[in-house]
Order: sequence, then structure tokens, then C-alpha cells
Amino acid sequence: MRSIAGMAVWVFVAGLAAGCGTRQDDGASAEAGRIDPEPYRNDLEAAEAVLYKDAPAGYGDGDQVSAALYHAASRAMAASGDPAQQERARVLVAFAGEAGAVEDAGYALPDLGGLRTRWCQVRAEVFRDADWFREGDAGPEAGGQAARPRASAADVHDVGEVVDRLNDMVRKGRRQVEELGEPVYALELVDREGEAQIAHWQAWSREWNDKLTDLARRLPPAPGLDDDGHYLLAYQDVAQAIADLRRVPSGVGAWPTPFRYQWERCFELAEQQLDAARQHLDQSF
Repeated sequence: MRSIAGMAVWVFVAGLAAGCGTRQDDGASAEAGRIDPEPYRNDLEAAEAVLYKDAPAGYGDGDQVSAALYHAASRAMAASGDPAQQERARVLVAFAGEAGAVEDAGYALPDLGGLRTRWCQVRAEVFRDADWFREGDAGPEAGGQAARPRASAADVHDVGEVVDRLNDMVRKGRRQVEELGEPVYALELVDREGEAQIAHWQAWSREWNDKLTDLARRLPPAPGLDDDGHYLLAYQDVAQAIADLRRVPSGVGAWPTPFRYQWERCFELAEQQLDAARQHLDQSF
């Protein structure tokens, strides 16, 4: 049900109390099980350059962190058959998925502050200390600024309103595309009726996408990864439903307009996502 270039998986790893540079489990045996970061320095510094940059967060930041850490984790898994280090590498894989998931959290910018906090914890668990690791208080959100607000009852209400409006769009959209119809198949009619039909589909598509964009902008800012779990899932369900509905006017192959089975599948997927979102909203907080 989730997707990153498909369905994104939200990875919720149990919180670790320690901050950057503070170990959760002490002792020589625990330190020996951690991974030497030096062979993976380029990847780790690439990830930290994004996490601790002075500029505000931007679209694609989570994907950059995710790609760098996936690369480091895959190399670490291939480099050692030691079970302890394999387990550490799997923790890194989980966080890489978590970083990538922030790009799928709706239409708000990624929460780098939340990712930095989690990275401090994951880094302390996975790797041995290195003097080139970035400090935990770096980044534009640091320096005593207020913590990112968690979702409120008003946010839950606003997401619920978007769900209702999207369901209404689905009902109306089904009727409208029935009237637009499937592609003209008869070759002798393609030039005349086919071109007119394509023009009608394109005009409807622009209006359809404008409405979806308007509803996307009505969503509250994307929740942090430490927010209420049901609210997180509801928010992502709504974002995925919008993505499914944007594909309603899309053709396939050489056909510029969609076939019935295509638009029906898009509507069905969106309805499933919206039903799931409503269930999660009812259980949030």
C-alpha cells in the first residue's frame, strides 16, 4: 500500500534514548560489533552533508540521504559475514528506508530535524566513533528553536475534510469519464472523432489536476515520523490516493486517452486508500 517509486514503506524503528555520540550499550564486545565507519566515509559524509546543511530542507533531501546510506549498508553487508555487523547493517537499511519515506509524506518539505535526531541514534548504534562525524546540534533547526509541532485535533479534522472532498471527486469523476469514453477504435473515425475526444479528455484532465492540486494544498504540513502512528498512516494514504487519482486521465502505449480498465483501477485504488485513511483517522489520538 506504500510506495517509493511504487509503494513507500514507512519504517518505524523503536526510539533510542541516546543522542549523537552517546552509546546505548557499553563494553568492548558491543564496540567490537559496531562497524568501522572509515570504509564508508564518502557515503556517510554525503548523507550528513544533507542532514546538517545550513540551507532549509528541500524536495529530494530524504532521497539523497536514503541513497547514500543504502549504498553504505549494501557494501557493509558484502564486506563482512560477522552476524553482529550484519545486524548493524540491517539497522542502517531500516533508517535508509525511513529517510526515503519522508519524500512520500505528502506535499510538505521533508522534516530534516526529525531525521537528524534519528540519525544520531542510529549512527551511535551502528558505527564506531569517528572524529569526522558531524555534531548533533548542527543544522538550521538547532540553536534553541522550538521543536516541530505535533499534529493537532484540527490537523486530523482538516485531513478528514480532504478525504471527504476526494471521495466526492471520485464519485463525480466516475460519471465524467464515462461520458468522455474509451479511445475511438474504428480507424475511419480516428481522425475526426478521435481528435475531438482527445481534446475533451485533455481539457478535463487539466481541470481534474487543478482540483487535486487545490485539495493537496489544503493538507496540513506532513507529520513527523514520531507523530501519532494512525495519523501518519492516514496522511500517507491520502497522499497516495491523490497520486492514484492523478493517473486517471493517463493513456497507455500509443493511446493518449485511457481505457476503461485503467481508469477504473485508478479509482478503485484511490477508494481503498481513502477508506484506509478514514479508518486510521478514526483511531488517531
